[in-house]
Amino acid sequence: LLLSTYPFQTGRGVMKAAILAGMLLPAVAVGVSAAPVVLNPGFEAPVLADGANSGSPTFWVVVNPGFDVGLFNPTSSSYTLHNPLSAPAAGQNVGYIGNGGGSLCQAVGGVIQVGNTYTLTVAIGRRADVGTFPGYAIEIRATTSGNVKATSSSANPAAGTFVNAVASFTAVSDADTGSALTVCLTGVGQQTNFDEVSLTPVELTSFSVE
Repeated sequence: LLLSTYPFQTGRGVMKAAILAGMLLPAVAVGVSAAPVVLNPGFEAPVLADGANSGSPTFWVVVNPGFDVGLFNPTSSSYTLHNPLSAPAAGQNVGYIGNGGGSLCQAVGGVIQVGNTYTLTVAIGRRADVGTFPGYAIEIRATTSGNVKATSSSANPAAGTFVNAVASFTAVSDADTGSALTVCLTGVGQQTNFDEVSLTPVELTSFSVE
């Protein structure tokens, strides 16, 4: 007997019980898939001294490195609170796109499953020592095809601060069903910072009672 469907947050280990005719009955989850995992989400590896930068953030792939892409440990000239950085950022380092046109990407695994919702959240930073905010895009892509499943570019932090940007999609049955996931962070000018990258699946999970 199929009772209902509930969103299930992967990794939290909590499931709701089904109630039928005023009685608490056991619930069994169906179709829970592996969750994507973002490695080095705060760009803390490798460790950098204040003001230093690197073109090789651990676990991230630099796309178009000629556009000045990598990670950076800001000083107080960029962010008043920099050690650690202020929320929603954290730690000391950030990813950066220096001149626009480059990207930081990571294949994060998981599986695109019909009915599941995937939400990418990234802290977007605007340096105080750079003029007009240049802009950015964050994307969830299907790893196999490279198709962009969700994108966001509307967050506009005040100088010297970070705000969260969110991109989300609910999977439908298409050619990308079953593909793993990739996240990409792209800059469009000089200079956007990125931190605290997370990709969270909320699974549409059926509960049944026998």
